[in-house]
Amino acid sequence: MSTPHNSANPGDIASKVLLPGDPLRARFIALGASTDSNMNHDRFGSIYFAPTASFDLLDRAYHLAMQENMKAVAANVFTSDKFYDDALDQKKKLLSAYGVAAIDMETCELYSLVCCYHKEKS
Repeated sequence: MSTPHNSANPGDIASKVLLPGDPLRARFIALGASTDSNMNHDRFGSIYFAPTASFDLLDRAYHLAMQENMKAVAANVFTSDKFYDDALDQKKKLLSAYGVAAIDMETCELYSLVCCYHKEKS
């Protein structure tokens, strides 16, 4: 069974549809990403690589958000493979104490790939 947006015609749902990663949805601009994912372990072994965004990319994102009157917060995020975690409340409390402002499922891997391939999308 498909979801309604897959076969929607223009005007059927809304004038704007926000998708994951859409800058109109963004409330947080990720400076860097901690993770419990095995993606970095698979790549780096015993090295705990902490991927971060470049200053130029962060600066552009922040100033674009301000230009659009968006209340974006630049902070570290936590990337996890699981959102239905029995220990989620404890993890959120611990991470918050260290300045982590949001949890997502992709920033750590995306930032790692950007670092690896030296690519930035402007």
